[in-house]
Amino acid sequence: MTVARMSGAARALAWLAWAALAGTAGAQTVYKSVDADGNVTYGDQAPASDFVDAHRFELAPDPTAEQRASAAEESARVIRAADIEGTRREPRATPAEIREAERRVSEARSRLRNYEAVRQDDWGGTQQGKRTLKPAYFARVDAAKKQLAEAQAELTRLRKQGR
Repeated sequence: MTVARMSGAARALAWLAWAALAGTAGAQTVYKSVDADGNVTYGDQAPASDFVDAHRFELAPDPTAEQRASAAEESARVIRAADIEGTRREPRATPAEIREAERRVSEARSRLRNYEAVRQDDWGGTQQGKRTLKPAYFARVDAAKKQLAEAQAELTRLRKQGR
């Protein structure tokens, strides 16, 4: 059986068709020949001597059912391992998400500066003749520091994701 002479993308399609058909019947030999005019011929018989270039290809048979099952198991194992190790990439952060996170960091910084400013009502009594700040002041400042740290961590995560 000889495939008609053809050029361009049709050659590649013919080659793929031969490869697909060859695999269904076990190992098979395919010949590719090019004549003096550049026409390509594929076939299962050796080309005539008037061809300028000829190549012989041995096509491997299709994998057995056992080989296909083994490959499917290995593929599933690799996917599970990737899920477990967390190697799957998170979706990329959008510029809008990054800008919003930058805004939250800026607000958290302003809030911290505001909360660190000591007000008249932040002062408590005196201890050993010195004025002391109320515990509420420290709680307010600590909460603002925690919010800033969280906002900065989120911004860092999104910037890494945006790359």
